[in-house]
Amino acid sequence: MSFECQHILLPHSVLAERINTKPGTVNVEDEGDIHILITCAPKHPLNLPAGE
Repeated sequence: MSFECQHILLPHSVLAERINTKPGTVNVEDEGDIHILITCAPKHPLNLPAGE
C-alpha cells in the first residue's frame, strides 16, 4: 500500500485543531514556534485490486 504524505507548517494556535480534524496518521515535530504537521493517508490506485 502506498501513502500520500503532506508536510505542513503550522503555528501553535491551529495545531490542536488540525490534529483533531485531519485524517490519517499525524506526527508532530517541535521546531520552536512552528510545528511541522505530517499527515499520511492511504492511496487507493484505481488499477490495483482491493487488498493490495
